[in-house]
Amino acid sequence: ARRLDENLARMAAKAKALGVALRPHLKTSKCWDVARRQLTSPEGPATVSTLREAEYFAAHGVKDMIYAVGIAPAKLARVAALNAQGADVKVIFDSPEAGRAISDFCERQGVTVKALLEIDCDGHRSGVKPDDPALVDVARSLRPGSGAQLAGVLTHAGGSYAGTGPEDFRRRAHEERDGVMKAVTRLRAAG
Repeated sequence: ARRLDENLARMAAKAKALGVALRPHLKTSKCWDVARRQLTSPEGPATVSTLREAEYFAAHGVKDMIYAVGIAPAKLARVAALNAQGADVKVIFDSPEAGRAISDFCERQGVTVKALLEIDCDGHRSGVKPDDPALVDVARSLRPGSGAQLAGVLTHAGGSYAGTGPEDFRRRAHEERDGVMKAVTRLRAAG
């Protein structure tokens, strides 16, 4: 427990020093005793990889969560149910089909669902490439007035898992940052 707490404190201090929010991924801990130590507040923010995790942590009071798996339309009802109970679960999408499905669900159910557009910064994961001509159309597939809201962008470049040391990790991190900023710049320019 001492080593865990030291590692968590070091991670929190690093995020604070960089001026960024710490949003731990709770898929590893999967238990409240560890998760509550990872979180900067009992309400989050946090990331989960299953809706079962989201439901479990919501039952412990975590509200601000990102469900970091491309949303399947059949799972939107569970997201809406969590949000109706006071959570703020955001979903991710990377295709016009997914954006339309989120919009259609929100219109039919009269609910709001916040969605993050996933950006593929290195070709190792899902998402829309920052320079893909379809980027703006994918973002616009969340129909205004439907209840589906574009809450921002998200990336998770899987290529970093093959990193070979500090310089390589730094280079990969810069590629992620630059890719996301390119996508955001294009989205802002498109209105």
